[in-house]
Amino acid sequence: MEGAGGGGGEVRLCGAAMAVGVGSFHDPVEIQGLAHYLEHMLFMGSHRYPEENAYDAFLSQHGGYSNAMTECEYTVYHFEVPPASFTGALDIFAQFFIDPLMRPEASARELEAIESEFNLSRSSDSTRWTQLMCHTCHASHPYARFAWGNLASLRDAPQAAGLDINAEMRRFYGQHYRAPNMKLVLLGMEDLDTLENILVRTFAGVRGSSSLPPSLPPSPLQGLPPPMDESNALGWLFRIVPFRDLHELHLTWPLPSLLSQYRSKPWEYLGHLLGHEGPGSILAALKARGEATAIVAGVSHEGYDSSTGLALFTLTVTLTEAGVRAWEEIVGVVYAYLGAIRRAGWQRWVYEELAAIARMQYTYQEEVETGELVEHLAVGLLPMYGLERTEFLEALFLLRDWRPEWLEVILVALSDPTRCRVDVASSRFGRAGAWEAGPSAQVPEKAGDGETGVIEGISVETEPRFGVHFTRERLAPPTLQAWKDIFNRAATGDALPGNYPALFLPQPNPFIATDLTDHTFRTPRSCIYLKLATPHAYASARQEVMTELFVRLVKESLNEVTYLASVAELHYGLKATELGLELTFHGLSDKLLRLVELVLRRLLVREGGSEGGKEDPLFPSSCAGLSSSPQAVRFAAQKEALIRVYANGNMKPSRHARNLRLGVLKEKMWQCEELEREARSLTLEAVAAFAPRLLEALQVDGLYQGNCDRADARALQSLLLSLLQLAGTRPVSPAAYPSNRIAVLPPGHNLLLAAESVDAGERNSALEAYWQLGPDTIERRVVVQMLEKLMEEPLYDTLRTKEQLGYSVSCGLRMTNGILGLAVKIQSERYEPEHLHARLEVFLQSFHASMSTLPPSVYARQLVALAQNKLQRDASLNEEAGRYWAEIVDRRFQFDVGPWEARRLLSVSLAQVLALFEESVGVNAEKARHAAVYVTGRACRSRRGGRGGREKEGFARSGKATEGEGGKEAMEGTQTPTQAPAETPLSDGSVVKPEKKLGPLLLSAKVRSLARISERMGGPVAVDAPNGGGHGREGGTEPEFYPNLT
Repeated sequence: MEGAGGGGGEVRLCGAAMAVGVGSFHDPVEIQGLAHYLEHMLFMGSHRYPEENAYDAFLSQHGGYSNAMTECEYTVYHFEVPPASFTGALDIFAQFFIDPLMRPEASARELEAIESEFNLSRSSDSTRWTQLMCHTCHASHPYARFAWGNLASLRDAPQAAGLDINAEMRRFYGQHYRAPNMKLVLLGMEDLDTLENILVRTFAGVRGSSSLPPSLPPSPLQGLPPPMDESNALGWLFRIVPFRDLHELHLTWPLPSLLSQYRSKPWEYLGHLLGHEGPGSILAALKARGEATAIVAGVSHEGYDSSTGLALFTLTVTLTEAGVRAWEEIVGVVYAYLGAIRRAGWQRWVYEELAAIARMQYTYQEEVETGELVEHLAVGLLPMYGLERTEFLEALFLLRDWRPEWLEVILVALSDPTRCRVDVASSRFGRAGAWEAGPSAQVPEKAGDGETGVIEGISVETEPRFGVHFTRERLAPPTLQAWKDIFNRAATGDALPGNYPALFLPQPNPFIATDLTDHTFRTPRSCIYLKLATPHAYASARQEVMTELFVRLVKESLNEVTYLASVAELHYGLKATELGLELTFHGLSDKLLRLVELVLRRLLVREGGSEGGKEDPLFPSSCAGLSSSPQAVRFAAQKEALIRVYANGNMKPSRHARNLRLGVLKEKMWQCEELEREARSLTLEAVAAFAPRLLEALQVDGLYQGNCDRADARALQSLLLSLLQLAGTRPVSPAAYPSNRIAVLPPGHNLLLAAESVDAGERNSALEAYWQLGPDTIERRVVVQMLEKLMEEPLYDTLRTKEQLGYSVSCGLRMTNGILGLAVKIQSERYEPEHLHARLEVFLQSFHASMSTLPPSVYARQLVALAQNKLQRDASLNEEAGRYWAEIVDRRFQFDVGPWEARRLLSVSLAQVLALFEESVGVNAEKARHAAVYVTGRACRSRRGGRGGREKEGFARSGKATEGEGGKEAMEGTQTPTQAPAETPLSDGSVVKPEKKLGPLLLSAKVRSLARISERMGGPVAVDAPNGGGHGREGGTEPEFYPNLT
């Protein structure tokens, strides 16, 4: 085993990572998914630490985090923890690789976890496409292995082959988990000599550490022919039925392995040109024709794309519906651009520009998380990468050697259409859920025409693992020859057919920084945040959609320029919020204000103005009513893309549950179906008329932070004022300031929202249980945070690891527009939400009992760990600026909130946490303001007649999750329910299910606010208190809201 260490300086968190040179390519054919299964099992206890949750519990109690990942040719494990707990965590971690238990009873449960993880991934279109690619490779090649694993491959297949899965797992572990096959990285506060002594003492028991280590198996790709060739994939067309509403074109070319070319990275040059978004690029041409909205090209670092056996160069285009019909011509445009590259020859200035940017990114990179850093370094030490020890820290970042001969190797492969695999995934061919519900009603559409019908002579196939429906056929020789002819004509400068656009290489990038001085984070970067509050952004569902479309049109009109800025490490964001518009700018400070002015001018100044009488590039009057104008084409593409966003918005059950909860809580929250309807009816003229109104009155808040001084801030202020004056914008009056209130949930009642999954083939169900805890104060916040801290690990261990309720189990604090809450989320393939809710209630009862008897020393340890986390310094300028901006937006202005919270935490007693739980969260909490959301998968296993059981996810392996909710929302929480008896169907297809314990339930699946309840239920709704008393709410009355807090 080879180790590396670093320490002796200021370290926020210590950490370690172990990379093992074995992955899914090493799986036995009879037990596919074994490497992934073994990765799970190493977390389940060791002889020295036999408790299954020993590792997770230690990290949770001491403010740590861990993760693990199985790749194609390696598996990597890492953790991070405060310095005082480093050696304790390291000792538990080391036992993974010395003496793990791998108990049969634990392995049986973990098989269910693998099955649940597999079923969660079934809704990922990128995963489905990767698996289809594997399925269509040569069956004997490791690329064709099923890396995820499931019950069929890890239980049924071994049984059929007469194999003992537990014995085979131990054999696999013994064969590959040996010191010569491992690379370990430690990062600690200690000096290097001390770290080396810790390493030797802790890992001495790893097998194969003697002077004569056993030999290791050869690479599974050694000496093998490519997994795809002309007989199975190259020169073939695959049409794919996706899970979501999407349209994508994938072009894939196999190349020799490029791992040895880490110094030159020739794929970066060609990926940069093919994926460029500026004038003359493939994307610019396709956007002008309304056929595409995004492009990406290159060789990724993932195992299928970068292996010791080969590399896969992939170009992916996000298509419009028009692009689906024109896919064949779009491939021709790609070959025309490849011809333009050939004609231009190898431009060294392009490579040197990329090398300069890479050098800036590496030299001035901001600090990364400890876990991410040690994982990156451990993987970089693996022999498969062949990195020189003197440069392995920078080897994966920098471009050092100009090697045009390798550019030639790649271009020769890319320019041959017979060496290209073409995949077209489109919901025009159907949707996966509809196929599972009844495939006879869904048939692939013949690409190139707009009609739906059976493709003559082509049968629909089903990939056996993920159930991907697809067709395949050899591309016609005339089609392949036409693409080759286009390449040759472009390469020689001959005229292309009239329908082909002008394509040319980019010009030098004007945004590359030259002034790189800084004094704060040792990096010449700055961040700028701007909030433009307007009362019109989210005043109605229609205005929200018009605001979103306006934002998309602004970003699209700037894209050719802002893309260049992003390449040069200058980034911006523009998004609509319920308060108005929010802009963010960050990157190298030298030219940041230049980007700010460019974006603000396009956003704020409409026709004429400072443009010297030029027409508005977004809504020129000369193009009014012309559907063929560039603006109309651009609008149609962006409208179509936004409709797909809304159509896919509730596809994942967990996201669906969250949206339903927020629809009840937030005054301005419309469900995806409502927004989609509005989007379909909008016209360019309507958005053009709305834009001046959106920006007629604004209140601007801003933050400028980083490598800047007072003069820079004043320059930004002057720029803003001048542009606002040019735009004729006036201040927002206090009375007109946009509202973002949150509804007050009634105390003492369980409110239940129930709906079925959007997709008919969805196997997963979701529960989100939420407790509203009142307006945010620092005193209340730290008590809720401590409750989360105490709850998160036992919740995960009980419901995920032991009961296997669902693959995804988490709890978290919710901050919804200044209102505190606590939530538990469970997603399950095996159980419907009612059962998940009932088991959660049982857990809450046992958790209350255990918390009541918690030893003071254990409580103190967790309290101190949480306080220490809050005292950690910001890792980067972006982290610090983001924290400051949240304080400004939420109007708290506690810029040193971490130390404040840490001080308040130290005075929080266990009795206070218990009191909060018993009053507002526990099963018998009479004042609880509780809502639960059920989203039931229409194809979940219990509905399919499958047996009940357990499921699982990864608290310790997925760690500190956060998610946004209007302003922000952090993860942590839990609460209770019971089972639900009879159901009341509603006209919209959702159901109302009464809650057993606390009286009649109130809410249906598509209710946007409490005021609408009576409309859905046909009359006034009475809310009965648990003691038989109650208070009424008339059907049309306004619900009670908390006052605006942000």
